[in-house]
Amino acid sequence: MLLGVADLEAYLGQEEIDQSRAALLLTMAEQAAETIVRPLPEGAAWVVLDVAATAYSAPTGPGGAAAVGPFSGQVAPGGVFLSKRQAEALRRLANRESARAFTIDTTPVVSRWPRARQQWGERAMRSR
Repeated sequence: MLLGVADLEAYLGQEEIDQSRAALLLTMAEQAAETIVRPLPEGAAWVVLDVAATAYSAPTGPGGAAAVGPFSGQVAPGGVFLSKRQAEALRRLANRESARAFTIDTTPVVSRWPRARQQWGERAMRSR
């Protein structure tokens, strides 16, 4: 495990936290981070700590409001999860690009552009 319960206590700014719950959340946060990048890169401890602190502070998860017409309610996904920002930070720490355009050259190495006479034949060249 990257971090201990004391690290989570310091991050949250609390002197007394539930030790067993904090240890479980740190383990779950580390496992969630490893679903993005395995093994965890150097410097990924802050992401794991941020995920665990969010789960500890808001046990039902970061909620949000949902409204449909005149009705509204609170939505809370709950559990330990990585936000998009945290997942991208892990990819950057591992030197992986998250969403970049790329090209793949499918042309064989031995290929050459055919000359016009080879491709179209003598007849096509004479009609020009």
